[in-house]
Amino acid sequence: MRFKRLAVITLLAMSALASGCWSSARYQTANTLDPGQTSFGAGFQAVNLRDICVEAEVDGTKKKSCAGDGDTSLSDVWIPNLMPDLFFRFGLAKDLDMGIKLLFIGGEVDVKYRLVDTGKVKLAIAPAAKIGFPFIVVQEYSVNVPLIFTVNLGSVELSAAAGANVGMWNIPFTTDESLTTSGFNAQIGASFGGQTWYIRPEVGYTANFMIASDNDATVGLDMDWIHVGLGFGFIWGEAAGATPAAVPVPVQ
Repeated sequence: MRFKRLAVITLLAMSALASGCWSSARYQTANTLDPGQTSFGAGFQAVNLRDICVEAEVDGTKKKSCAGDGDTSLSDVWIPNLMPDLFFRFGLAKDLDMGIKLLFIGGEVDVKYRLVDTGKVKLAIAPAAKIGFPFIVVQEYSVNVPLIFTVNLGSVELSAAAGANVGMWNIPFTTDESLTTSGFNAQIGASFGGQTWYIRPEVGYTANFMIASDNDATVGLDMDWIHVGLGFGFIWGEAAGATPAAVPVPVQ
């Protein structure tokens, strides 16, 4: 009975991904907003599940079953998010800003600090904390710490990011089961635009491992997926160091 409940929990986690409850796309570069600047944007993504393996250990006996790239029902299906991600950013100080991302039934807050800025090359770290509510009653908490690397090529900026995440699920309708998560994610993307707007396509990869356990059984769900995303947004406020507009001199 306990094994069945644990299996149900892991299937809930997989279903949450399939229904678009999770957002893998970051829509970010290593740039930070200057103090007084704000931005607002929206993004759409689609997820392609690649490999899913369920490994169970009950009373010392292990069982493993996988559905991988050979299963066309997985690798040939792209699942879009049900609602667009909405994201806001606020400039706090030089090389430091804060972002809020609203997901389908959840949200994420991050603080981004730019470590390196040579004009052409930029590097930032952006730790983020997320809370979600898959299936309304389930509570998901996670922390992700990515490094973001950006190269300015003039008309376009190219970015790459990689990070690790850990988290947990709180299942209100169970008593002695728990679910912990850990994983790795990476993205590459481009940013087009100017001082007041941007368009950011990206593609990324995520590998995640979940463990549900109680005193008698352990169920692991190992899965990875690819996502494609497209974000766009607007920036308000004057950047620090920007050249002020010329003031016309009246003709005498």
